[in-house]
Amino acid sequence: MKLTKETLLKKSIGDVIELCLKLNENNEELRKKIATLKQDKASKNVKETNKELRAENKRLKAQISTISKALGHNIADVENNEK
Repeated sequence: MKLTKETLLKKSIGDVIELCLKLNENNEELRKKIATLKQDKASKNVKETNKELRAENKRLKAQISTISKALGHNIADVENNEK
């Protein structure tokens, strides 16, 4: 049904109220679906970011280890001194 001013004027008040309630219900369902999709997307983004950060952390630890070995330090000693 196409909602126009003329169409609504031909309807009874009860029909218009019923239509408004139905539209409101549909709107609430859509809001819930959108919220769920946003949460899913955020969750996927967080997982992807964490994955990238872990990979970067691993790469940086390898570089620190290489530098420490070149300087004659043990990586565990360096980490303990930082704490």
